[in-house]
Amino acid sequence: MYWYYKYILVAAALIGIGLGVYKVLPQEWLKSSPSSPVEDNDSQEPAQTPTLESNQARTEKEKYTPTASSKNTNAVKTINKKTVVSSPKFSEKLKQGTELKNKGMLDSAYNILIEALEHSEPYSDDWIKAAQLISEINVYIYKNAVPSKRKQSHTVKSGQSLWDFAAENTTIRAVQISNKIPIESSVIHVNQVLTFFGGQWEIKASKSHYALQLLLDGKLFRFYNIGIGKDNRTPFGEFFISGKKREPSWKGYPFGHPENVLGTRWMRLTKISDGSNEGYGIHGTSEPESIGTASSLGCIRMRNEDVEELFNFIPDNKIKVTIED
Repeated sequence: MYWYYKYILVAAALIGIGLGVYKVLPQEWLKSSPSSPVEDNDSQEPAQTPTLESNQARTEKEKYTPTASSKNTNAVKTINKKTVVSSPKFSEKLKQGTELKNKGMLDSAYNILIEALEHSEPYSDDWIKAAQLISEINVYIYKNAVPSKRKQSHTVKSGQSLWDFAAENTTIRAVQISNKIPIESSVIHVNQVLTFFGGQWEIKASKSHYALQLLLDGKLFRFYNIGIGKDNRTPFGEFFISGKKREPSWKGYPFGHPENVLGTRWMRLTKISDGSNEGYGIHGTSEPESIGTASSLGCIRMRNEDVEELFNFIPDNKIKVTIED
């Protein structure tokens, strides 16, 4: 065989092999494709040029489509804060109050911050900043026996007990805390001067902002975050506290039982208009993560440490409670 016949046979063999491989390969391998993954859910839809209407529809779809991290829950999140630009006067007062607080001039800081509240929208971010500073000042004075012109003063007389003067203004526990008297002791001495926060207490709660204000003589004393009833079950209107209980039971479950939802304190709410009570109250919770949500059966929930503090401040003499939407 001539040598050039060999080259012809080799070329023919290579062409045959190439044609065989082409036939057995999947056809989609031979088509060009993008490097990014293909969206299977759009593969059957005809391509179209996006219009204003289709963009809006897609936006609405994305807005209401749950993400992987979404949870199906009755709790409606969370503390609603108003984004409102406060007046320059507010910024000035807030700065002054903060500086006075840092210098330890707590009464002066409190007075300036109360003025700041008047120049901001209630429950706005700025208002809450000032309210939290006010709360910090008052709690510090309360827990550390710090002198304050805003405190009441009582000189113990012969034969008096803590109950004789504390009951109308605050609680025995609050007087003990404010004067560093051991909780397990009620011993006081003649001519001993006791100071404490007392006066006309009042509570205002806002359902839409998940917030509770404790007022003393008409001025903000303490600001708390709260939880409320799901499905708008928390009533609104004017009430008074008609009973207080430490470590309450609930529906036959003793305090501390996993099924007891009341936490460490309970304060019953009674309508001022007709004296009726439908079982609503202010209480603690074993679910602190529910604060800032609508998830209770209608009562106002507070963190246990917060409701204990509130419980200690207010006396057992029908404190007014206003609940607003």
